[in-house]
Amino acid sequence: KYKTPYITTLAAALDTVKGIAAAKAGKGEVKSLQEYHASIEEV
Repeated sequence: KYKTPYITTLAAALDTVKGIAAAKAGKGEVKSLQEYHASIEEV
């Protein structure tokens, strides 16, 4: 109803904080899943 995210584990909370910090610093980019998979090199 209110679209409020919630986090249930400490690991997820730490990753959330890292993601917010990176977003505020202007780092990172948004990619679709298809773009992400296209950029992976086959081993």
